[in-house]
Amino acid sequence: EIGKLKESEQKLIKEALKKECLKHLGLEHKRPLLLLLMEQVLGVNTSPIKELLSRYTMEIKKQKEEKSEALRKEIKDKGIWGTAVIPNLDADPEWKQFLKTKREELANTLALFVNGADPQKPLALDDAPSCC
Repeated sequence: EIGKLKESEQKLIKEALKKECLKHLGLEHKRPLLLLLMEQVLGVNTSPIKELLSRYTMEIKKQKEEKSEALRKEIKDKGIWGTAVIPNLDADPEWKQFLKTKREELANTLALFVNGADPQKPLALDDAPSCC
């Protein structure tokens, strides 16, 4: 249907769709169908976006392992230990703040794409505007 429109209208619609797709990407929901839509319908090279999502995911996974180990040690130091002891990261205020910050950083970085950053050029994690 988009192909039936005038070129100027196609450009506007594609840009609006791209912005909406980028708004709905996140750490918990990479939404492969949105990325596929961006690739096949909008002609966007999503490799830099996938790379960005992957880097954030890897960083969070690493931090999760480190924080879990620290909490395990903290619990053990209190005399509670065993194979059934699993730290509850969701109850840890520091972990919650870390995740909140990472979500905001990712949203800000994706907003750079929405606001015209070239998705062909990979963005560093440090390229996200600082939060708060």
